Amino acid sequence: MTDRTCSHCERPSEKRGMCGTHYARWRKGRDLDAPVRKQRRYGAPFWESVQFTRSCWLWTGATNSDGYGSWGGPGKDKTHRVAWRLVNGEIPAGAHVLHRCDNRRCVNPEHLFLGTNADNVADKMAKNRHARGEATPAARLTEDDIRIIRGDSRDNATIGREYGVTTTTIWQIKHRKRWQHVA
Repeated sequence: MTDRTCSHCERPSEKRGMCGTHYARWRKGRDLDAPVRKQRRYGAPFWESVQFTRSCWLWTGATNSDGYGSWGGPGKDKTHRVAWRLVNGEIPAGAHVLHRCDNRRCVNPEHLFLGTNADNVADKMAKNRHARGEATPAARLTEDDIRIIRGDSRDNATIGREYGVTTTTIWQIKHRKRWQHVA
């Protein structure tokens, strides 16, 4: 077998004495003498939207409503997941890509690690990043209400009616099963 090169450039010949790029141009009736663009590195457009700092590599492109970088438009993948795939390969089914640095815009592969949903929740709880108390969207009570309820000697049903919550909720507050973070 002889080594052939494209009749229009120095790349290896594939069909009709042309490389794949020139053959595709010939089939589409395009200009064969136009310069051949260099192939971009895999993932190059992605990394062009990253600000590299000493620690975190910050995504400067679009973000979703939660503050995570977004790649590919609405409903597409989060950028830390894309960065993981570009550097480490596919993400196993059911796995989460977690941040060591807790910066949602960070795509530095050294700051990312794989974990389960349970790992993600445990990481969030350990770093005190979960919504609790008044920060929870469904909260009906304030921290001041909790302190008052804990000192209230009336029966739980009466207190519950006053605050618009169940008797069980009052019991859990008084026994520190809920709102444990409130002194």
